[in-house]
Amino acid sequence: MIFDVILSALTPWDFMVVSFGLIAALVMGHFIENPPARRPSVTALMSFYRRAWMLTFVDRDPRIFDAQTLASLRQSTAFFGSTALISIGGLLAMMGSPDRLVELTHALTQTQEATSLKLQIKLAFAALFLVYAFLKFVWSSRLFGYCAVLMAAVPNNPNHPQAIPRAIMPGRSTFVPL
Repeated sequence: MIFDVILSALTPWDFMVVSFGLIAALVMGHFIENPPARRPSVTALMSFYRRAWMLTFVDRDPRIFDAQTLASLRQSTAFFGSTALISIGGLLAMMGSPDRLVELTHALTQTQEATSLKLQIKLAFAALFLVYAFLKFVWSSRLFGYCAVLMAAVPNNPNHPQAIPRAIMPGRSTFVPL
């Protein structure tokens, strides 16, 4: 019932734009995660540098630099997460009272094409992307917390028998406790 109303409100151009957006996101995601063999991906490069950082971390006497770097990274993900949450709230507020938005659309485009249902559907589609971004930022912030715990577990004495093995653990892409 509701889907019939939604489908009747959308034009073929709307479906083409949504399809193009989804296909573009999938293709970009594929190329980001599976780059050509001649160039390593950002994920592969960061894995290499993360391992190098953790091995250097063992010998660094005051670990203030490492803690500050981790705190800065976590703060930036928290900022982007809160920004995504504010954007979601703004979109939901616009979806709650679409009449003024319809009037603005009619004034800007000089056509009567836009309806409140159509605008709400388009805003819901944008909200889905923002919800996905918010969840990704929340998850990355949580992972930074895990990283801080793993880094704190590395003994301060570089000659300690567990120093190198515990430093190698957070540097791996798959975690296997020793």
